[in-house]
Amino acid sequence: MTPTTQEFLHDPSQGQTGDCVRACLATLLDLPLGEVPHFAQLHPDTRKFDRAINAWLGRRGLAHLEANPFGFDWVMRDGTDVYHLIYGPSPRHQGVLHAVVGKNGRIEFDPHPDRTGLAGDPDQWTWGFLIHAGSSLLGGKTRVEGGCVVDAGRSPAKAAPGLASGLRVDGRGESPWGLCPPYIKD
Repeated sequence: MTPTTQEFLHDPSQGQTGDCVRACLATLLDLPLGEVPHFAQLHPDTRKFDRAINAWLGRRGLAHLEANPFGFDWVMRDGTDVYHLIYGPSPRHQGVLHAVVGKNGRIEFDPHPDRTGLAGDPDQWTWGFLIHAGSSLLGGKTRVEGGCVVDAGRSPAKAAPGLASGLRVDGRGESPWGLCPPYIKD
């Protein structure tokens, strides 16, 4: 993981959308910032933004899976650290979401130059994981289709695009498929 500061700050008065997600992906994937598209600027529509990220990750054999952390147990049996994205309210702009890099459920790196992190209640933040697109996830074989993660055992028509707020990573329920990240601006 190479911490990468975002290039563009959110400035609606100038028509500029921040590239925090871009910087987080560059950080997690050890890529130069210029190799990661500025998805929020290129795709201001939430669905296109979601699908563009997963289509881009899919070409690398990866997919983005978002989960609500409520009840998630961070104890890794082998002590392995888990790096991921964390999404929550921006401390700088009311009503705007921001993305940071997390490690084991805590903020590890904020790509914004002021390094403030996130605002609000951490229990309300969501987490984004980069997963192998062909991996077995909660018992299902996954793949990237149309820019979203889908379960190979379900019809794409039954895949539910949108947030994974109902995903139960604790094994207590069925996961919703067709998962895409939220629209992040800051």
